[in-house]
Amino acid sequence: MKQPGDGAILVPRLLIMLHDELVFEVPARSEEIQCLVTVVRDACAKEVVKDFNLKVGMDLNMSVGERWGSMRPALGAGKGAA
Repeated sequence: MKQPGDGAILVPRLLIMLHDELVFEVPARSEEIQCLVTVVRDACAKEVVKDFNLKVGMDLNMSVGERWGSMRPALGAGKGAA
């Protein structure tokens, strides 16, 4: 995944997928985290709604943090797509 602007490559790791939960590991730089939030939000909400012709949007909650107990809502995660 390319990061906008500088051409650097972002390589997140999907650590676990359990039912409707995805846990990624990504370097702790805010621009890389924000890039991943945008890509995951678009893929999981906007593209799914479009591909399956859903009439109702998908709610998407995203959190970030260094440890499980320190998670906070991700900026720009939004409500998904309508």
